[in-house]
Amino acid sequence: MSFAASEAVKYLIDEHDAKSAAIESLKTSVFEWVSAVVGLKNKELPAFIFIDELDRCRPSYAVEMLETIKHIFDIDGVVFVVATDTEQLQHAVKAVYGEGFDAKIYLGRFFNSRYSLKAPNLENFLEVHSDASKLSGDYLRDLKIEVLPFNEDAKATLRNISVILDAFKVSARTAIQIADRVVATISNMPRGSKIDILMLTALLCIKEKDHNLFDEIVSGKFERVVQSGDSKKTIYLNDFLETYIPESSHMRHIEMNFDPQEYAPNFKIYSHQNAVANPYTSGIYRFYLLEYLQEIFSSHFGSAGKNRSGIFFLGEGRRSPTQEQTPLEKLCKTLTEEYKKHQYDTDAQMLGVPALLWVKFLYIRNKFESIDMDEYKDFVELASPLDWMGKDELPEVD
Repeated sequence: MSFAASEAVKYLIDEHDAKSAAIESLKTSVFEWVSAVVGLKNKELPAFIFIDELDRCRPSYAVEMLETIKHIFDIDGVVFVVATDTEQLQHAVKAVYGEGFDAKIYLGRFFNSRYSLKAPNLENFLEVHSDASKLSGDYLRDLKIEVLPFNEDAKATLRNISVILDAFKVSARTAIQIADRVVATISNMPRGSKIDILMLTALLCIKEKDHNLFDEIVSGKFERVVQSGDSKKTIYLNDFLETYIPESSHMRHIEMNFDPQEYAPNFKIYSHQNAVANPYTSGIYRFYLLEYLQEIFSSHFGSAGKNRSGIFFLGEGRRSPTQEQTPLEKLCKTLTEEYKKHQYDTDAQMLGVPALLWVKFLYIRNKFESIDMDEYKDFVELASPLDWMGKDELPEVD
């Protein structure tokens, strides 16, 4: 037994010495390779090795990688830059060493310096990572696809998408995925189709964050009953979204560059009266994100409670045989009244309530309200775009 123990210890020592010699040999080889590159390419040390997304690796692999870098690749002239989500990496460490292990101190042993990068500006970020050309006016006209809100400049549409993504607080990675899915959906739609890009983007965000909430919305069954004192209160989607997205996003602008004269050169306010000239001019119309979500998005999915803005919800007031005005006539009347309030302020004519009224006008006139909830569900789940491939195109529309 004594002889066996002695031989085992000798073997372990030899193994350790062999590993140490191999590590030193590897370090020397890497240093010589780096030095050769410096000499041949006229570069200067240090050489940087970048390791990205270590937090997304298997926990045991991530820990082994860190320990290998620390103990083996500690080489003069070589700097390792590890890009990672530190919080997630701490979870990986705890998965290996136990929940009570102090992962923060453990990770501190590996890094000489730490730098935190700010969250990217989504608008600029998406311009780099998304195919914005398929959102341009020329591309959409070629496909005869109508979108709302329409902007000739694809960057303006991408900016609107980024406002939605930012409001729903999706990660940068998810933002790219959602933007790509919006583009893919549009590019695979049949000629003559139409879609509200804001509605599609918002639904994609909601599905990523809360699948159950998404199902409630697209089924038209969203409703919450909460206790309020001694009574119960019903919370509809328009009120829920006010608290669901951060207050800092409520007054973010969505923009639409269009010419009202193209769609309504004259206003017909009452069927028995003569039309009056449309006073609105061409330009960039801006409406608030929260008002859009409350009065168009929520209304479209059948969950809009009390109207607090003073302008009616989408589809509200459909005319019966005994009513005097159609929804479009009612909108024309309200637009006329809004114009009179701001007739000496061009900017005010294109901001807030008037701009949202024009969106509602386009919804009704161009039949965007005809896109039902099931269609939007298909859009989001990418069922319809795949099913369309190879089918006959829809008939062209004027």
